[in-house]
Amino acid sequence: MRIVLILPAGMWGPRDAAPTGFGQFTISFLKGQIPIILPGAIPFVDARDVASAMIRAVHTGASGERFIVSQRMVTVAEIVRGLAKVSGKTAPRVRLSFPIATVFALIAETLGQLTSQPVLLSRVALAALSDDFDVSSAKAERELGVHFHPVEETLRDTVDWFRANGYV
Repeated sequence: MRIVLILPAGMWGPRDAAPTGFGQFTISFLKGQIPIILPGAIPFVDARDVASAMIRAVHTGASGERFIVSQRMVTVAEIVRGLAKVSGKTAPRVRLSFPIATVFALIAETLGQLTSQPVLLSRVALAALSDDFDVSSAKAERELGVHFHPVEETLRDTVDWFRANGYV
């Protein structure tokens, strides 16, 4: 049996019906519920590019190989500015440092426990944003021929899909 692993970054894109955490972030932004910009960055990829990589891996990937599928690291500020640009909404102006964001995360977690409500900002999520790392899809690009949607296009398509499907 051939086994090829696809290791996707944080996926964004249209048709996020669940929605995932990044989809929920987009919806919250569109509803004006993101009052601050968090520090840090995430590896970003369009879900359609991940699907394409999976299909290509089935046809061309060697068994036992692993392929990282990530367009690039994108800061939270860049995502928020991009969402503002493609949606016509205003981006928040307040940016938090990691120490202050950590205090807010602790408060949010405590309130979430007391009210049994989901927490939008946790210390675990914040720690993931603060990891100082980069990822490379060079192998997937070279061996599978993977190409990536521009970040702005992905964000625009995501916003358009959520609006067209009644999420906002």
